[in-house]
Amino acid sequence: MPSASTADAGRGRRIRWARRIRDLGGAALLLVLLVGFVLVTAGPRVLPYQVRYVRSGSMAPAVPVGALAVYVPTRAADLVPGDVIAFVPPGRSTEVVAHRIVDVEATPDGRAFVTRGDANARPDTWRVPARGTGWRQTLALPYLGYALAALVRPVVRLGLLGALTVAVAAALLVRLWRPGRRPVPDRPGAPGTHG
Repeated sequence: MPSASTADAGRGRRIRWARRIRDLGGAALLLVLLVGFVLVTAGPRVLPYQVRYVRSGSMAPAVPVGALAVYVPTRAADLVPGDVIAFVPPGRSTEVVAHRIVDVEATPDGRAFVTRGDANARPDTWRVPARGTGWRQTLALPYLGYALAALVRPVVRLGLLGALTVAVAAALLVRLWRPGRRPVPDRPGAPGTHG
């Protein structure tokens, strides 16, 4: 039967390992959140992709409202029926629509994509010119678009940045103020004792 001191030592090791795992898990979660924040907010400014949140149900159920959709640049010649593309419909100035290509037509101006939202019964009335480079959806993550919608608001971004700063500072202070290991003297009068 193990002695009480052996059991206490084993228990102490398990507690230290549990604390290390907890600390590493918290640090990993913080790192994932920070990397995700950077990829969503700053990444599209410097890397070749766009991130948009889905505001309408026209592409449901494949791409539900509130999803975070990621688009990459793709040559029009490489786009085929079945691809979901983001585009500004002809004749409209700023509204970006994401619909699926259902057909390719020959027009007097060249090839054009016929698009339709998955939830819509009929194809769109416009035709999207099949020239140059467009944006093809590569990924749609349900519900994460709501977070992106919130990040668009400056007060939320500032609050999140402040919270991350406080969390990192608190973690560093706890680490600095945590008592370190001190060797236990094995004899009276050893260095570090007062006896």
